[in-house]
Amino acid sequence: MRRNYEPEREQILISNGQHSACASGFDNWQWLSLDVCAHWRDAPKLAKKKVASSADVVEICREFGRAHMLYQEFFGVLCLSSANAPIGFATVSIGGLASAAVDLRTALKPPLLTNAAAFIVTHNHPSGEPSPSQEDIALTERIAKAAQLVGLRLLDHIIVTDTQSFSFLDAGLLR
Repeated sequence: MRRNYEPEREQILISNGQHSACASGFDNWQWLSLDVCAHWRDAPKLAKKKVASSADVVEICREFGRAHMLYQEFFGVLCLSSANAPIGFATVSIGGLASAAVDLRTALKPPLLTNAAAFIVTHNHPSGEPSPSQEDIALTERIAKAAQLVGLRLLDHIIVTDTQSFSFLDAGLLR
């Protein structure tokens, strides 16, 4: 992976040869989508906030996912420091009305690349119903097991709609 800092443009380009992403300023390079410069203007405001509850994650998820919230599912990963401060958010999958395909490797890539201590996965339900499906529950269990194998902590999986949210941790579905 290459990191090129271009002071004249005040941007950092992150590239692995196939995919590139950029963010404004050296301190904010981790606030990126793996494919585009997603909402980088909002990153400094969100980066200063410590994640203390599922409500904090819902706010961040809605900010980064607002373009997709009502008409297609997206799956994102919020990367956290050891002090639970956000260090990155990546949208790893965008799907259709009822699903977004998520590969375990792509779900774990953002926390590994940002050297996160922990992470939270999040996705939306355009239907407006935040209850998890059996597929959501099974995916969460697979991600938690895979994360544990590489020394990462999955803290929560949060499903958001335009008006409601569901936390796996708050509901006792995640240990």
